[in-house]
Formats: sequence, C-alpha cells, structure tokens
Amino acid sequence: MFFVIRPGAQGLLTVTFARYVSAALWPEETISDGEWRVKLIAIAGLSSVAALNCVGVKETSIVQGSLTVSKLLLLLLLAAAAVSSLTSAEGRGDAAQNLGPGAFSGSDVAGLGPALVGALWAFDGWNGMAFLAEELHDPRSLPVIIVLSMLTVAGLYVAINLCYCAALPAEAILESTTIAVDMASSSLGPWAFYSAAVLVAMSALGAANGSIMCGSRLFFAAARDGELPRALAAVSPGGRTPYAAILANLAVSVGLLCLPGSSFDSLVAYFGAASWLWYGTTGASLVKLRRDRPNLRRVFRCPLACAALTVCVSAFLVGSSVWDARTRRASVWSLCLAVAPLFLHAAHLRIKRPTAPDAAAEP
Repeated sequence: MFFVIRPGAQGLLTVTFARYVSAALWPEETISDGEWRVKLIAIAGLSSVAALNCVGVKETSIVQGSLTVSKLLLLLLLAAAAVSSLTSAEGRGDAAQNLGPGAFSGSDVAGLGPALVGALWAFDGWNGMAFLAEELHDPRSLPVIIVLSMLTVAGLYVAINLCYCAALPAEAILESTTIAVDMASSSLGPWAFYSAAVLVAMSALGAANGSIMCGSRLFFAAARDGELPRALAAVSPGGRTPYAAILANLAVSVGLLCLPGSSFDSLVAYFGAASWLWYGTTGASLVKLRRDRPNLRRVFRCPLACAALTVCVSAFLVGSSVWDARTRRASVWSLCLAVAPLFLHAAHLRIKRPTAPDAAAEP
C-alpha cells in the first residue's frame, strides 16, 4: 500500500493533470508522458496538494469542494458535446458504428483481465473513505457511503464513455491521449478545447488531493500501531494533520514519476496488477480474521461472500496480468517481494505484542 497503491494512484492522477495542462499550453505539439516538462508539471501539482494537506483538514476540504465543481462542469460540457455530435449525420454514423452489433468483433477474451485492470483504476477511490472511518461521526454509515458512491461513479463512467463513442470515431478514441479535449473541440469548436483541458486538469488535481487526504491517514495509523516507522505518526500542532505521512507519501510518488520510462501506461501496469494482489490478500485476511476472532467487536460486518468474491476476482485479474505481460510487470512483483519481509516482520512484532481480549460481539 505504501510503496505501490497510493503513490501509484497519485502518480497516475497527476500525470493526467499534466497531460491536459500540456495540451492547453502547447496545443500544436504532440507531447508524450515521458517528457520532463510533463513530469515537472505532474510533480508541481502533486507537491501543491500535498502542501495543502499539511496545512489543515478544513482548508483541504474547502479546496476539494471547489475542485469537485469542475467535475460537474466537465460532465455538462461533455454531455453538450455528445448532443451536438448526434445532431449531425456524421456523428450519428460514428455512434452507430461504435455501439453497433459489430463493435466488439475480433475481441480477445484472453485480454479481458489486463483491460479490466486499467478500466477498474477509474473506480479505485472506492476504498478511500474507509481510511477516514475513524474520523466519521457515524462509522456504521460507511457501507452505505461506499455502495452509493460506487453506483454513482459507475453510472457516470458508462454515460461518459457512451458520449465518447457518440462523438468520436473508433480510431480517434484508440489513438487519443486527451480524449475529453478531442471530443469537446470536435463537437463544439476551439473554445471547448481549452475549457475541457482546464476542467479535466482541475478534476484530476482534485482526485489527487482526495487520494492524499485519505491515504495519509492509512500510513499514520500504521505508524501509530508500530507497523511503519513511528516518525510517520507525527502530527502538526496547528492543523492537526499527519504531515510526516503526507511528506513520505509525496516522496515515494515523486520517485515513481522520476523513474526512467515512467508514463501513464507504465504506471497503470505498475499500480493496477499489484493493487489487486493486495485487495485479494485483504479479502483472504478478512475470512481468516472472522474465523480466528469471531467475537471481536465490529462496527459493521462485511458479508463473507463479498470477501470471497474479492479473492476470486483478484486471482483472475492478477493471474491474467502476469500471463499477458510478465516482463513489463516484473518490476512490480520484484518491489512487492522486496517490501513483503518488512510487513511480515511488523506482523510478527504485532503478534508478540499483548492484546486486550476480544469484546463480546454486538447483537
């Protein structure tokens, strides 16, 4: 989680931010993610939201709310672009071709797993709220929050992809690295090019801000419990923020962005498969915990069927990803194996530490 999932997600979000900022600054150039100007923009964006999180939770929440408005404006802009495209005969032809019966002809079932790893990254924030459970007024509302937010995001995700298919030919969708800008400008004109670029950049930066705000609490809690260095549990006296965990997380994320060959695709390969490895491990751990400590007091109970389903899906995604591109993801598994002894050592220390007896389970 510390070396792969959170830093990888934040790297992906800020690379997306840098892509669209670059599109607005250099509209006539084709810029790759590996260029240093893109990386510097990504690092600048990541550093700015990390600094904001160090200031205080209230200030971070205010900025997060403001950046969320950009997401709503972006959705309205893309919806207008789709409607404008469908009013033309060419747009209706593209939509019929992209969404028609032959749209998936020639697809390879073996590539489903690796494709899902990338697509499911769009939903990775589903577990972010769990890191803030300790600060919720009513933690029992957490399952409802996660389910409703997932259904909302899934609906919006499908709707936006339908808009892309309605406004752009299939070849343009496959080749584009800034698809929102391409869609808006092709349907609404040049003014929409810059509007979409700014809105997507703000949206991605807001997502990175939320990821840092949630993820830093995870590292803080692990350090407080002795599973990470105690220094990461330091809290600022004024804003009461886990600044040490935020800065450590920033350092790892910047390190990933600075790696040679680092790009959006390589970060998806780095982050996606490894994250599902740990999600599956978490599901298996829940089953074992329920068996070993059945009377442990729980605010809410996750159905074991959900944990078992998570393990099965994780096994499929991780297995198909390794089978699809072993060499590209070799560094991911090497890093996971390298840091595994640290967590095993921490788990060993925690087992040796005396624990209070389990409280009776709530009815």
